[in-house]
Amino acid sequence: MDHIAPWSANENGDDMVLDAPKHDEGEGSEEDGANAMSTDSSEEEEDDPEEARKIREGFIVDEDEEDEEEEEEEENEDDRRAEKRRRRKERHRTRDKDEDEEEDGGIGELDEDDLDIVEQYTGQRVERHSKSRLKRLRRARDEDDEDDDVVYDRSAGLESGTTTGRDLGDLWDDEGALRIQHRDGEDPEEPEDDDDMRGFIEADEDEEVNDMGEAEKQERLERRRAEKERRKNAGDISRLAGLDQNALAILYEVFGDGNDYDEFLGDDVEEVQEIGKESKYNDVFEPSEIRSRMLTEDDDLIRNLDMPERMLLATSSLSPDTTLSLDPQLSPSDLSDAAYWVSLRLGQRIERDFFREDGQFRKYLEALIAAVRATLDFLFIQSFEVPFIWTHKRDFIWHVDGAARIELLSVAELWRVYNLGQKFRAFQERKRILEATHAKLSTPDDYYKIDIQPKIDSMEAISDATEWLSLQHRLELQDATMIEDDGKTKRPTRISTFEMLKKSPIDRLVKDFCPPAREIARKVRQVMNSRGQVIHMFLDDPALPPLEHVAPYVDAEKHRLMEIEHKRWATNPGTQDEPSPSKEVNSQEMLDRARLLIAIELGKDPLLRHVVRDLFKASAQFSCLPTERGLVKIDETHPYFNFKYLDKKPVSAMTRGAQFLHIMAAEAEHLITLDVTIGEDVRAQFLNDLIQAVSSDGYGTVSKLWNEVRAQAVTEAVDKIFLPFGAKWIREWLREEVEDWLARRCGDELERRVNVKPLFTSYSDPGLGAPRVMAISWGDGDPKKDAISVVFLDEAGRLREHTQFDNLKEHNLEEDFKNMVRRWKPDLIVIGGFSASTHRLSEVVKQLVLDPIWQAAQKTPVEGSFDKVRPTEVRYVLDAVARIFQHSKRASEEFGTLSTITRYCIGLARYAQSPLNEYAALGPDITAITFDQEAQHLVPREKLLIALERSLVNVVNRVGVDINRAVHDPYYQTLLPFVSGLGPRKAQHIARKVSALGNLVNREQFVRDGIMTTKVWLNSAAFLRIPQDTNSKSYKLSKQSSERADFSEMPDPLDGTRLHPQDYDLARKMAVDALGHDEEDYADEHPSAVVVKFLEQDSTAENDEDEDSPSKKHKKTEKTRETKSQKTYALKKAQLEALSLDDFALNLLESQKEQKRMTLDMISDELLDPFKDNRPDFTLSDEWEILTMLTGESEKSLRLGLILSVQVLRIKQNFVIVKLASNLEGIINTAYLGEEGESIQADRVVKVGQPLQARLIEFKPAEFYIELSARYSDLRTGDESFRRVDVDEYYNNDRATRDKDIIQRKKNNQKNRSRRMVKHPNFFNMNSKQAEEHLSKQHRGDVVIRPSSKGPEHLAVTWKVDRGIYQHIDVLEVPVNINDPTAGFKYIVDPGHEGQREFSDLDELIVIHVKAMARKVEELMAHDKYKHESPVQLANTLTMLVNASPDKSLYAFGLNPDRPGYFNLMFKANTHSPVVTWPVKVTPEAYVFFGEKLPSVPQLCDAFKMRHIGPLASAARPLQGGMTPFGARTPGRATPAASRLQPQSKTPNPYQTPQQPAMMTPVQYPPPPMTTGPQLVGYGMPPPQTPQWPGMSTTSQPPQNSGMSHMNPARAAMIQQSSGWGNAGNGGGRGNWPRR
Repeated sequence: MDHIAPWSANENGDDMVLDAPKHDEGEGSEEDGANAMSTDSSEEEEDDPEEARKIREGFIVDEDEEDEEEEEEEENEDDRRAEKRRRRKERHRTRDKDEDEEEDGGIGELDEDDLDIVEQYTGQRVERHSKSRLKRLRRARDEDDEDDDVVYDRSAGLESGTTTGRDLGDLWDDEGALRIQHRDGEDPEEPEDDDDMRGFIEADEDEEVNDMGEAEKQERLERRRAEKERRKNAGDISRLAGLDQNALAILYEVFGDGNDYDEFLGDDVEEVQEIGKESKYNDVFEPSEIRSRMLTEDDDLIRNLDMPERMLLATSSLSPDTTLSLDPQLSPSDLSDAAYWVSLRLGQRIERDFFREDGQFRKYLEALIAAVRATLDFLFIQSFEVPFIWTHKRDFIWHVDGAARIELLSVAELWRVYNLGQKFRAFQERKRILEATHAKLSTPDDYYKIDIQPKIDSMEAISDATEWLSLQHRLELQDATMIEDDGKTKRPTRISTFEMLKKSPIDRLVKDFCPPAREIARKVRQVMNSRGQVIHMFLDDPALPPLEHVAPYVDAEKHRLMEIEHKRWATNPGTQDEPSPSKEVNSQEMLDRARLLIAIELGKDPLLRHVVRDLFKASAQFSCLPTERGLVKIDETHPYFNFKYLDKKPVSAMTRGAQFLHIMAAEAEHLITLDVTIGEDVRAQFLNDLIQAVSSDGYGTVSKLWNEVRAQAVTEAVDKIFLPFGAKWIREWLREEVEDWLARRCGDELERRVNVKPLFTSYSDPGLGAPRVMAISWGDGDPKKDAISVVFLDEAGRLREHTQFDNLKEHNLEEDFKNMVRRWKPDLIVIGGFSASTHRLSEVVKQLVLDPIWQAAQKTPVEGSFDKVRPTEVRYVLDAVARIFQHSKRASEEFGTLSTITRYCIGLARYAQSPLNEYAALGPDITAITFDQEAQHLVPREKLLIALERSLVNVVNRVGVDINRAVHDPYYQTLLPFVSGLGPRKAQHIARKVSALGNLVNREQFVRDGIMTTKVWLNSAAFLRIPQDTNSKSYKLSKQSSERADFSEMPDPLDGTRLHPQDYDLARKMAVDALGHDEEDYADEHPSAVVVKFLEQDSTAENDEDEDSPSKKHKKTEKTRETKSQKTYALKKAQLEALSLDDFALNLLESQKEQKRMTLDMISDELLDPFKDNRPDFTLSDEWEILTMLTGESEKSLRLGLILSVQVLRIKQNFVIVKLASNLEGIINTAYLGEEGESIQADRVVKVGQPLQARLIEFKPAEFYIELSARYSDLRTGDESFRRVDVDEYYNNDRATRDKDIIQRKKNNQKNRSRRMVKHPNFFNMNSKQAEEHLSKQHRGDVVIRPSSKGPEHLAVTWKVDRGIYQHIDVLEVPVNINDPTAGFKYIVDPGHEGQREFSDLDELIVIHVKAMARKVEELMAHDKYKHESPVQLANTLTMLVNASPDKSLYAFGLNPDRPGYFNLMFKANTHSPVVTWPVKVTPEAYVFFGEKLPSVPQLCDAFKMRHIGPLASAARPLQGGMTPFGARTPGRATPAASRLQPQSKTPNPYQTPQQPAMMTPVQYPPPPMTTGPQLVGYGMPPPQTPQWPGMSTTSQPPQNSGMSHMNPARAAMIQQSSGWGNAGNGGGRGNWPRR
């Protein structure tokens, strides 16, 4: 048989496809490698040269030969098929046996026949091992799938063992979870290694089918069909991409569905593709993308639960990080307690009108509590959202008293009830935990049961009670907890001060003279409730005075402490001295501890804490004082100046304003300190009540002394515990109140903006739903850069045309613009922009469209057309939303080909058509809109999102959403999540389901077709509008026909109203009664046919038709139509008013126990005008809002009297045109350029482009007119009084004035302080930073002399060592002769240190000291061993070079940037040793190296080599050749044999030498430890891996002559020519400059 390549197949493709077994890299024996299959062609030629010859010669074959070969191959193929069929049957017979062995853990083996086939098709000999090396990998399948078909991977040749991801469709079901375990190989029953070789050879599917019976064939067909359907669902691209069905259909139409060639592919390929389709979400998307697409587990849970989405979340549904609400549900038994608890906290209106004795609605208090109870029932038991309750459960929140309608709860208060209900649920849960904690006590605490438990009414009270229980019964509760946890809980080892005192004799001492804290708390409440009355306290005072009575307890305490010391010493006697015989504890200290114990117990009492909270809530006072930083930073124009010296402002005045949040922000910035306390009289009264509760009635001296001790104890409790506790609590309480108030205020502002109708003009047709709008913008208004963009949107919000104009002044462009207006006939033109130039554009547009001549031309009707010509109005609209929209992802997806400014115009037009839709489409970006200019940024984002979302929910549910339009219009669909009961996830889910069904016919389909669950439908049904055609024949179908009509599939006119389906019967009943008909008359028609009859009724009106002109007839027809509509409305209203709704409501209450009086009123309104838009008209922007939108200026920035910075733009004869920073233009009349009476020529006083200061004297915002004055007399007084921030009414002016005077005196002292001057060209009055900045542009070695911060007798000399490195030298200036001022001064460098030097003048100091050191620095930098690199770079360079040449050791010099005046000598001995750093100090005379002064660089190098090689050479054999000659270079830049020696065990410390350097820098650095590796910088400090080294070279090798390249050329030449400096230089010699 001819050789067959391992991967070859015959012509029919039936041969096995096999791959070589893959071994892990680096694993396997040589025998494995010998047996491995190879694909190398050269090996094939060597094994079978005959086959190679056939390949070379067989390129051209005769047809006869081909036929013969094909016949031979077909015969061979038939033989092979028969052989395979026989073997397959044999394998099927043994399959069950193999499976049993596999389940029992046995490993199957290949039989001899299988091995023969393997050898036949691979051309390789397979060893007959007992166990095959090949592993059988199974593809995951369902549990009920019993088919053992094997999936092959043709690219690998083996059974595909790739573990596939979980099905997207089965992502959340339990069976899917079980399958993923099987796929991941987690089934414990399946062995990890399965050598069973059955199924190793691919079976012929056609033959297998033929071998099956009919039942098996049918079962196999059904199984494959189910599997194919499952794969289709799993690979649904619409789930992954978030596409609707329409978009998916377009996608398939363009690109196909990927199944075009399935008929040509075998089942194997289809099954292989299945593996790729089965994927997880995480395999397709990033986690952030999964969250944004709402595909997490929480999102699926929210979609599937039958509850309103917002009720399932603890955060706003707009928040990108949503959190599920985990609070337990409220039980019906808790409703009564919850109703009263919530009613007390509803707000000031409820408290004022219902709870006060003189309240307006005091008599309706019970009705209010009943309304709150019903609301809580609706919210937390029946799961109805606030909009549903406000609209359809109005009878429970309003009180009907005859004709009077009393609103018990407003919409805002309903949301407040919802918030408080959530808090009550958490409160109840915490209270249950507290009760469970108390139940752990072996004996109930009577004080807790009788006094504390009835008073627990808040979360704070629960916290206090829990802390009190833990304090009083700590050990018992710990023991109970350990018993429950079976001793697993670790008991804390720390003991509090309270426990230590309770275990000591101090506890017995306290019991001798003071009642328990619980008795004191009871007495305090008794005293507070009976003020003005004498309360007798029957306490027994000890017989002895306090200090004498304490004596026995002092001895007991000493004895106790002694025992503790003995125990400590006994546990570890070797580590401490023997215990002292006594502890110094005196009587006064015992009394102090006793008072502390009393104070702690009183401070932890829950009832007293409740009293303290009430005191702070009623009478807390807030005071502010600036810090040192705040004194300077908070000036009179700073926003915090309002409360800079706030003094005792009551808490009641801070709950309705954002001031407290500003105070908290200022405190966080460390600008002020906030002090919170209560009034002194309140504190005194509370303290007196406590003292009275603990004092005895005795009058003796001893009693008085004990009463003083008790009074001191309660005073400490008040001042050290109660007052700090109350201050902390009131801060948090007030912060929460103010944040909630401010968030509600922002929500109210949003609701005011969106709760308006579209911007209809007086000529618009409201029946269209929205006006036709044209939007124009000039952008920034630059004529050279910006074009005028124009867009037009029709009444449906569709973009119909967009264009751009260079200007609107040229005649042809004007005509084009007019033609566009004439063509589209917009109701409205809206204008927006980013500069004041937009105002000029607005004037031009108004002139064009409001031109009387042009309008008259438009009024000429075309023959046969009677369209009324409607004048187009030009308006401004706010552009805050449009500014966000133009850059949003939504805009780029919807209008990706349009420019940014065109998108901005679309945003303007959409805002005019529907502000509600624009704000709803913002999503989380809505917080970028400013609703409160001053303090919105201080509200937490999550709290702000909740308030804004609720405002949108309120308005959306008032307006309603057309569900069919929402499904097909993505922009309008943004309203759907705000419908009651829905949210982003449920709205997305509903939109997809409705889109699959098409348009909905009626509201019943939501439940009947499984679109919504029951509770969601109840919440949202009435707000999802389905517009109906009352002329439909469906309403007239009769049930008397032969086939019964199914009205559930037909439209219902009531689905186009706000009525809930539960109230349809009431509406039909009212319609029947209003028409005066009988219900039986409509028994055979549609249930709402009577409603259609009522809605379609028409009043008769005479219509006299004269033979007038068509236009007159058209006008008459319109007028007749309007009159008829008005009469029809009046007729319907009269019919409904004739009904006795009160009797009807009473009948419903008696018969069905339902309150429906308010509902009947709503039904009446909806029958008159279904889904009437009751919102107010669009509110146009005022003049200041327009000005702020275009320029950013506000009333605050353009107050009269302010001095503004302007720039001259143009000069006219009588005035000058100037421009503000906001591009707003103003004028300065010539008379205001000079003083009054002066004759001024403007062009001689100012120039174009000249900046000026001018005072604002007149401003007209509507006209954008600004007039200013540049007179000196007007500018001289300044504008501080106009810019000053108004102060609070509780401002402490006395303290402010006193601090202001102190600051002014300090400023005056600084101004009067004379600046020191030294007559020297290098002297400058600057600090160190300024000196370094000045020298940064100078050469190396340049000097600055400056004043020193050490005092007037000191000078500082700063010189430039290198780029970015500067050394500061301290110089003491001392008179030569104190008695002779003319004797001059001497200058001491580094005074007070060893080696200090004196100089006669500054020039000598510079030349001899500084310039000499600079020369030494440059000399070393000129050496070839110097590298201009940072220490980290140098260490890396050495490491790299040594690694490249392992037989060498290298060293190099580098500047130390951390210690100016020092060099680093860094060396690396071999590849295994670290990089070691040794310091080299530069002095004027020499280099100091380990205390040795070396005058030249070669000597320095030799000294290093001796120190480095010396210890190494002593440990090794003597080196050949001796020492490197003086001044010579080490061959190869490495010391011989150094790389072969081990590094030193310890690097000597160069600082621990007896020799001290002669000169020292002013800043003394402590000697740091040495480094031992390239990873260390400097001396013992690890450097960063990526060093920041400004000015240094970043290359590993410095350029040649690196030292010279950075040097002044003159100095470099001087160094090369001579070893000395000579007399040339800067300022050489003495006496060149006078000293003073």
